[in-house]
Amino acid sequence: MGPGSSKSRRARLADPWLARTPLVLSLALLLSCADSGPEGFTYSVVLAEVGLVANAGADGSVVGLNLDGRVDDVPALETCNKLDFTDPDGVPGIDNQLSLFGPTLALFGGDPAALIQGAINEGSLLILVEFEGLNSFENDNDVTVRLHFGEGPTDVGNDGLLVPGQSFDIQPGTMSAEMRHARIIDGHMEASSFETVLPVAILDQRFNLPIFSGHLSIDFDADSGEITGILGGAVPVQTLIDDLLAEIPGGESIMPIAARALRGLADLVPNELGSCDQLSTAMTIHGVTAFVLPPSDTTD
Repeated sequence: MGPGSSKSRRARLADPWLARTPLVLSLALLLSCADSGPEGFTYSVVLAEVGLVANAGADGSVVGLNLDGRVDDVPALETCNKLDFTDPDGVPGIDNQLSLFGPTLALFGGDPAALIQGAINEGSLLILVEFEGLNSFENDNDVTVRLHFGEGPTDVGNDGLLVPGQSFDIQPGTMSAEMRHARIIDGHMEASSFETVLPVAILDQRFNLPIFSGHLSIDFDADSGEITGILGGAVPVQTLIDDLLAEIPGGESIMPIAARALRGLADLVPNELGSCDQLSTAMTIHGVTAFVLPPSDTTD
């Protein structure tokens, strides 16, 4: 295996101590910025935590994003008569109909949060976020954001999360997404919209989940370089029914109820039958520093 191999690149790039040291990280970013000139530098994170928002808050608020640019406080045909939610900060127009599916999902048993975290830690669900043209974690007027799906060995810390500073290949055959001209204002970024296909691999289930009207809303930690926020998008209801619910072990008796519930919740892309084909969703995310290996470095 030569010096240009993926494995040797990981050995040179992955340095958890460097990634966990704010002073060293800040210095590295400053040096990168100085070397790259007005175009900025490229910086990446891997999502170490992804939480599916499948329930509303106790006060009725819902975590999510406005995916369609509308604020529907009265029924409308464009959203199959589904009303928008308000988020915990009082922002209206939130699209996340999956938040009403939690009680039905609970009928299947199991722990979806643990399954998702397990898939991340074992390396079967690695979502990489790459920022190109970045000059500052605080304020920047023009950043290109890319979402990739990664692969490679993972290192998990004592906290049960991916260790910062690891490097990953882009998974062959997956679809990356790009959003241009995103802005960072006071450490906060909104980026939209994108379409991609999420390769789902949880337990014995393997399927591709299309994501439409994708939005990203994140906050940067200037000391650690980590991000926290929300990833939202619309997913096809029929794909959820056929490829996810139908494959849950022991869920055959619940399937008709769950399928009917999902179809009734769909709120985007109305069809000629008067129902909607897509369901708005949201996930809370936490990303830690990572390195995305260029395709040219993935060959042995």
